[in-house]
Amino acid sequence: MMLMLALLITSLILVLIARIVSLSRKCSELHIRIDKSCAELGKMQRDFESQVLARTAAIKKVNEDFQYEIQQRIKSEEQLVCQKELFQFVVSTAPFIVWAFDSNGIFLLSEGKGLEALGLQPGEVVGKSVFEVYKDEPEILDCSRRALTGELVKAFVKASDRRFDSWFIPVLDSQRMVTRVVGFAIDTGKASEE
Repeated sequence: MMLMLALLITSLILVLIARIVSLSRKCSELHIRIDKSCAELGKMQRDFESQVLARTAAIKKVNEDFQYEIQQRIKSEEQLVCQKELFQFVVSTAPFIVWAFDSNGIFLLSEGKGLEALGLQPGEVVGKSVFEVYKDEPEILDCSRRALTGELVKAFVKASDRRFDSWFIPVLDSQRMVTRVVGFAIDTGKASEE
C-alpha cells in the first residue's frame, strides 16, 4: 500500500510538473507576445510623437505666415489711409475733379474742388447716370461713350462756362470688357479764355 501511495504521489507530482512546464511555456509565449506588443506600442508612440512634432512645426509655420501677413496688411492699411488723406487733400484744394462710373454710366465716385465750378458738391451725382447729369454737355457725353467702348480719351471739354483738361480711362476685365470708366479733369479756366 505504501508502494501504491508512493506511485500515486509520484504520478501526481509528474502531472503537476507537466502542468508547470506547460504553464511555463504558455507564460514564455505570453511574455514574447507582451514584449512584441510593447515594442509595437513603443514604435507607435514614437511615430505619433513624430507626427505631433511635425504637425506642431507646420502649425507654427502657418501661424508665423499669418502673423507676417497681418503685419503686411496693417502696413498696407496705414499706407492706404495716408494715400486717402493725400487724395482728399489734393482733390479738396486743387481745381481737380475725379470720377468713376460703371459700364452703364452710373457714377460710383465724384470728388474734387473743381466740382464747385459746375455747381456740384462732392458725391452729389453718385448713383446717377452720366448721360442724365450731363445731358446738356455734348462733349462730356461723347467722351463718356467713347470710353465705354474701351477707348482712352484725353480731351479739352467744355462744361458750363469752364474748360477742363480731361482724361476718360476705361478699366477692362480679363475678357477686355469695360467694367468702369475712371477719370479726372483739371479746371483750366473760363471757356472764353481760350
